[in-house]
Amino acid sequence: MFMIFRGKTSLSPSDAASVSHRSRPGLIKKIPAWGLLFLFGLLLGIFMFFPTQILWERGFREADQRVPEMRMSRESLLDSGWTGVRMQGVKISHADSTYVLPVVRVRLGLSPLIRIEVDTGPKMVLGVNRGREVFLKGEADLAQMIPDRDVEGLIRADVLAVFDSWGQPPAMGRAELESSSPLALSRDLRLDGFFLEAALREEQLEILQLELKEPAELECTGSVALNWSSPLESTYRVQGNISLGGGSTPFEQQGRIKDLLPTD
Repeated sequence: MFMIFRGKTSLSPSDAASVSHRSRPGLIKKIPAWGLLFLFGLLLGIFMFFPTQILWERGFREADQRVPEMRMSRESLLDSGWTGVRMQGVKISHADSTYVLPVVRVRLGLSPLIRIEVDTGPKMVLGVNRGREVFLKGEADLAQMIPDRDVEGLIRADVLAVFDSWGQPPAMGRAELESSSPLALSRDLRLDGFFLEAALREEQLEILQLELKEPAELECTGSVALNWSSPLESTYRVQGNISLGGGSTPFEQQGRIKDLLPTD
């Protein structure tokens, strides 16, 4: 608004402040075009040429330190980027067993949040979805993964576990495990194939279907009362039919999981 004083035109204090504010250039306007181009190129260069292997190396070391009962190592880092890395010869040691993952690819994203692909010839994928869902799907060569044991054969897995909170056992889930080819689990235990379908609810694992082929054909259902603090101490109860030598016999058995495992 204009005010007249002694024949001169002037601006009111509020209008003067408004004009002064509008005439004041912003930060972007103060930077010339070549400066913006230089800044954009600098940021792009940092993004493209930053040695991301340093970040992945640090992440690998921290993951190893967070789980003291397991030790992890790798032979080499093949390539890396902001959202993924590929490693060769990853080894995971736990107790007296060592698991070898010949090639591992880790990818970060939105769906799934984390995707870990293990290449043992066939490929197995471990992933984390939103809602604390963890899935495992694909096929693995046991001889490649556990070279220090007398195991061999291919095993297919389709597993989903849902957690109420991280750091706790899964609250629910389902699993399908299958081997359609001969499977050696020890020097003395060899199977011509097997199929397992199970469902998890809290500490109860329901065995919906379990089929074994050679040396004896077995079909059964049952349940496992899980002991998460000591899984091998979990107790099981199964019932079904076993066929050997042309005849079929019903059976029922119960005991601890560790009693079923072969001893070398």
